[in-house]
Amino acid sequence: MTAVNTTLYGKQGNEKFALNPSTTAGQVAIPDEQGQASDLEAEVIKLRQQINAVANAGIHFKGVVTQAEPLPTVAYKSGWQYSVGEAGTYAGVKCEVGDFIICIRDYASGSASNADWSFLQANLTGAVTGPESAVAAHVAIFDGTAGNKIKDSGFTIAKSVPADAKFTDTTYSPATSEADGLMSAAEHTKLAGIAEGADKTTTTNVKAAGAFMKDTDTADSVKDGTAKVVMTKDERAKLSGVASGAEVNQNAISAIKVGNVTVQSTAKTDTLEIVPGAGVTVTADATTKKVTIGEQYIDSCVVDNLDDTPENLRDGGIVILRT
Repeated sequence: MTAVNTTLYGKQGNEKFALNPSTTAGQVAIPDEQGQASDLEAEVIKLRQQINAVANAGIHFKGVVTQAEPLPTVAYKSGWQYSVGEAGTYAGVKCEVGDFIICIRDYASGSASNADWSFLQANLTGAVTGPESAVAAHVAIFDGTAGNKIKDSGFTIAKSVPADAKFTDTTYSPATSEADGLMSAAEHTKLAGIAEGADKTTTTNVKAAGAFMKDTDTADSVKDGTAKVVMTKDERAKLSGVASGAEVNQNAISAIKVGNVTVQSTAKTDTLEIVPGAGVTVTADATTKKVTIGEQYIDSCVVDNLDDTPENLRDGGIVILRT
């Protein structure tokens, strides 16, 4: 008997109404792709998995990478392709806007690598091509004016070349007062006989060195600030007015008077000691350079014996005798 599509009805009093029974996907029986018994739920799950596998296989554009949204570091697949939307470094390579990044190797768990990615440069401005072959150690030069092709110059380099070196077949003659050129043998001999840093002997250079050009020159001819070996007349006059062993004047106090006693310093630098007497305190502060003098007297005391009255009891003080 073949399957029959039918509608179920219910009855309530004199009214009849269609029934809509709830059926889950797992309750709907359908065959799988081999014709074996299966259900709708299992086949839908299998179909989803197959669609995802197809979507992730081969070249698949995944979007635009920026510094905020960089390349994935896990679970990436070979064939995933990204466009660079913000210049920066991706997978260890410096990229420009418009470059393409392609995954060439599936992510291996725990072993993400920059080598899993390949890069296609979109901006090829300035790219240069060369000949099919060249001679080793020859210098390359531009071929034409386009700036995108080079050729073998035919020149070789045996050592480092200065930044301003020129490759040319031009020959040079000895230099003259009117034209540049190479140094002659005579000029080389003359130059070799001149000491490094030597000056031309002139009156200005001689005086600047602190020397004399002729007998009429004196130390006064040498400007201040240069080393002098002869004293000027003003320096001699100043020295004559200075006593032997003289020192620069210092602001100092050489004597201190206390009452009728004067304490006199006996050396260039001396020490004055302040000793506190009975009932007096002396406190010094080396940081602020201050000396504070105070008193230790008391106005009253309590003793068991009058002989125990302290010496720092002020005259007129009160003694309380404990009985």
